[in-house]
Amino acid sequence: MAITALTLRNFRSFREAELRLQPFLLLVGRNAAGKSNLIHGFLFLRDIARTGLANAISLQGGLAYLQNAGIACGRDLGVEVELTLPVRMSPLALPDGRRVEIAPGTCTYAFALGCDDRAKAREDRFVMRFSATAPGCEPVPGSMELVHEGDRLRYVFDLPPGIDETVFLPPVLREARLGPDALMLESPTLYPMGLVRRALGLISCYEFGPHLTRRLDLRTGRAELAEDGANAAIALGRVLAHPDSRRQFLALLRDLLPFIEDVVVGDGPGGAPEIRVAEVYAPGRYLPAEALSSGTVELFALLVALFFSPRELAIFEEPAARLHPLVAGRLVGLMREASFFQPLIVSTQHPAVLRNTPIDAVCLVSRDTDGYSVLSRPADRADIQAFLEEQVDLDELFLADLL
Repeated sequence: MAITALTLRNFRSFREAELRLQPFLLLVGRNAAGKSNLIHGFLFLRDIARTGLANAISLQGGLAYLQNAGIACGRDLGVEVELTLPVRMSPLALPDGRRVEIAPGTCTYAFALGCDDRAKAREDRFVMRFSATAPGCEPVPGSMELVHEGDRLRYVFDLPPGIDETVFLPPVLREARLGPDALMLESPTLYPMGLVRRALGLISCYEFGPHLTRRLDLRTGRAELAEDGANAAIALGRVLAHPDSRRQFLALLRDLLPFIEDVVVGDGPGGAPEIRVAEVYAPGRYLPAEALSSGTVELFALLVALFFSPRELAIFEEPAARLHPLVAGRLVGLMREASFFQPLIVSTQHPAVLRNTPIDAVCLVSRDTDGYSVLSRPADRADIQAFLEEQVDLDELFLADLL
């Protein structure tokens, strides 16, 4: 299930904004423009799916920090996400013996929270669109809507002629119950919200920071890379343990850092896994991670996240902050390659990243005259196109504050 759009209303610095996703999307903007607030919209959905609404609100600092300070209680907080199901035809047998093929289309999940002392759902609905095709016939569109009102769940069907709702969705799949203070996204048993819950729960946001080399001391931990990279040695050890993934990792790394001859993960002081690197300048001599720059160790974690940790959506905050412009430009190429396998959102202020990104993959986050964060696409602006025709690059316009 792919996430294709996010809409935020009265959320942090946004009054109302819609972001249409694509395989690789670059967010740029000034400090405090709202890039991180936009990312928090995705993380809010993820945290609801993983831990429930109450914990998700707490992780954001409370309702007061979730709502736009300028609007406050004048409007409900709203979040809407659009997803697409895998394009796979599902056969449906009708009582008269006919069979139709059901092809899923876009799905939309939306909720709104009141701004009382505690979170209260004002809206909670899911819509799935599909097409039904009988042998020798043209596809016919249909939809199913699931609405949560109080402690009731209501199904609304718009089905093609000849398809009964009890056949499309048997009553046994409609027996879930939900309390008035919960959201459908929290339920592990509500069909078909489980697919949405799984997809949103598989969002990751990576931000490694400048002190990654000082945090590589975990003796035990998950094999999957942590979002702060603290278990990078463990996660990298998993990648290097298999010959095929080891060859792929080293080939990717040498594209960025040609002087790297080899990388291994062994036992360090106290038994903790330790990353060691051999350079072409000193073959056979392995340096510990503590002797490497933070940017070099960050690249290890970035490659693991990009190519060996598949997610429904991977978000990277300032991944090139400590990289040379040439390396940052090459990293963009690898990110675009990785986006064929998992969608990526990258936030940055690094000119080299912007310079190496196609303009149609760039989204500008800025503030309007009222202080609300807004989204725009430089590719849609005639003035930007005029600059590009005069050989003025996008990164130059960004540095001159002309985006």
